[in-house]
Amino acid sequence: MASRPGARPAVRERKWPSRHPVRAIQVDGRSAVAHHLRRPGGGRFGFGEPSRAEVVAAVRAAEQSESWAEAFVATQVWGYGVTGYGPYRTRQVLAQPGAEAVLTEAMSLLVDKGAVAAYEALNTLDGLGPAFLTKFLYFAGLALPEVKGSRPLILDSVLAGVLRRHATKAGRAVGYEWSEAITKRIWRDSGWSSHRYDVYLRWMYAANDQLVAASINWPSAPDVLELALFSAAGDPE
Repeated sequence: MASRPGARPAVRERKWPSRHPVRAIQVDGRSAVAHHLRRPGGGRFGFGEPSRAEVVAAVRAAEQSESWAEAFVATQVWGYGVTGYGPYRTRQVLAQPGAEAVLTEAMSLLVDKGAVAAYEALNTLDGLGPAFLTKFLYFAGLALPEVKGSRPLILDSVLAGVLRRHATKAGRAVGYEWSEAITKRIWRDSGWSSHRYDVYLRWMYAANDQLVAASINWPSAPDVLELALFSAAGDPE
């Protein structure tokens, strides 16, 4: 897919490491880490790397060669880290007939229609759950010059759990004793619909806007909020 002109979103220089230690994932004899994820001055990554900014750079490099499969691998390296089943699951996703066509279609949809449409397309790939497809969407959203609407954010079971606890506490505060049962269904640990992903993005961007407006020096970057919630900074318990 050819890139559209426009300014790319900034990626902060802070070192945001992977959520897990990282190793290369080999797919069809290629390693996204070995091929793309290199430091500017040369050399390979150490234990617990790469950072988010370095994965964005890898996805941009793959975009230029129009290899969204390589871009996908880079994001899964970051997501799975040294988890033993990461390489196997990544291979299984890409081994499906038409998998790379789905990745390419999703990127076109991300540019033309937005994150929710791209989410729907990726959710058709067997073995690629929302937690890992949103990792691919997140990095692609940073790498592409422009996308329609809000840029994607990661949604996984940890974030869903934080939102579930927040929603339960808010419901109980106004006397809704049934709030826990409802929020367990709405913010379950996996299998979120594209509608639920849309709700998540709207909530995250609105919450981030409120933090920015609160004059507490909060950066205008919803993925900072995502990282804070993942790290349990926003846990009401």
